Amino acid sequence: MSDGVSVDPAEVHSAANWLESSAREFTDDLDKFMREVRSFIGGDWQGGAAGSHHDAWDDWEKGARQVIAGLEHDAAALHMAARGYAGTDRNNADAIGRAGGPEAV
Repeated sequence: MSDGVSVDPAEVHSAANWLESSAREFTDDLDKFMREVRSFIGGDWQGGAAGSHHDAWDDWEKGARQVIAGLEHDAAALHMAARGYAGTDRNNADAIGRAGGPEAV
């Protein structure tokens, strides 16, 4: 028989908050970095080599923003899961109380 699952919704929310904070920090850092890159390669440099660098940096930025979006998505999913666990716990405690068990704390 299984010992069950124990989840502390506050800890799950804390992990989600860390992901959100990290995503914001990464976004700020990426924005600053890409301004510097564009300033460097966006000047007077012309031709095929310049274009190939622009394309590569655009692809790199797109990938970095997808990572950030993934962090934001995961944070939202963790918040939703934490709310679900807390709601299930409340419902179970209420059901036990209605059945004559000990009151929920």
